[in-house]
Amino acid sequence: MGQSLSDIRMAENEVVFRHANERVISSITELKAVAAEDGQQAMVEDTGLDKIPLQFICECVKDTCRKRISLTLQEYQKYHRNKRQFVVFPGHNNPKIERVVKKTDTHMVVKKYITPPENVDTLHPIS
Repeated sequence: MGQSLSDIRMAENEVVFRHANERVISSITELKAVAAEDGQQAMVEDTGLDKIPLQFICECVKDTCRKRISLTLQEYQKYHRNKRQFVVFPGHNNPKIERVVKKTDTHMVVKKYITPPENVDTLHPIS
């Protein structure tokens, strides 16, 4: 079954939002590294960031969506162990290109029928 251009574009949109969320995680890692360099061991060892909810961008297909999803860092990373999975706001799933694998009151985890592109930052950069 071939993928239409619009199906591919929808998958690309989700990857763009995932990259934005991953930049948040990268920033947290960088802050911990700076704290370690500055000898602020308490910030490095027990920041509590794995347990407190953070605000992630909905990773749905709509390039205009800016809904936020509250997840712990640990939850976010667990859902993304599978590269074909994305976290979306309830009702933001698209059955044409994905199926729901987990549903809660605050978010859904969807799994793509196709493997999304790895890197689309050059196509759709987010500021």
